[in-house]
Amino acid sequence: MKAFISYSHRDSEALKRLHVHLASLKREGRIQAWYDRDILAGDDLDAEIKEQLEDCELFLLMVSPDFLASEYCVETEMSRALERHDAREARVVPIIIEPCDWTNSPLRALKAVPLDGKPVSEWTNQNTAYLNVIQELRRILDQEPPAPAPDAKVDAEDAEPIVPSAERRYRVKRDFDDIDRAEYKEKAFGTIRSYFKNAIEELDAELGAAFLCADLELTPEPGFDHAAYIQSWLKVLKEDKRAIFAAAAHAQRAADFLHGLQPLIEEEQAEGVAA
Repeated sequence: MKAFISYSHRDSEALKRLHVHLASLKREGRIQAWYDRDILAGDDLDAEIKEQLEDCELFLLMVSPDFLASEYCVETEMSRALERHDAREARVVPIIIEPCDWTNSPLRALKAVPLDGKPVSEWTNQNTAYLNVIQELRRILDQEPPAPAPDAKVDAEDAEPIVPSAERRYRVKRDFDDIDRAEYKEKAFGTIRSYFKNAIEELDAELGAAFLCADLELTPEPGFDHAAYIQSWLKVLKEDKRAIFAAAAHAQRAADFLHGLQPLIEEEQAEGVAA
């Protein structure tokens, strides 16, 4: 998948770190990252950028105060990227680099990374933040059908059945034998199992956090991307009416485990004071 990286030149250090973390995906041939430094000397800057804005399938927006302050980043690159996103021609992923007013921009409707839209600069270990970004990108790539090699000619009889994703659906006209049907069923089951596993884990975590907050008398605050999470949970619950009970049981065990650590911490603190 070809990715367009939109960024402010003032965030060049963050760009370097993103490239480092994208290296494994590039090496696997799963992603091809493009940014303005790839333009050759003597090329028309605006023409080349506009061409890439139409050609790329994934847009990685490195959002910061400088990004939002840049007329070119917002009015040219982000604007066109969102138009293609709304038309389901591409996908836009906001990567929040620094604290900024992005929740009052058109990006507020999108799920941002890292987790909960927490800026990379606010993570204790920024490599953990970038790892979360890469993990989310892998989830996206796992849902997208692989792109054919350039100029490759695929015979209809040799075409493999493709599991449809939530946003793109393809049909390959061909005759299926028993082996094809078995392979297709296995791939489809694997894709569905992976989707529901991720959604269930997210539901477990959110319920566990809610239980822990209630136990400690804390008031949880909704995240920017909770609407997207709730949508995925509803799909799970529609498929399995018992999923909420299993998730609640897992969440309660996790909350009990964390709460059980509290007396140990208090005892260790008391022993330290006594010493």
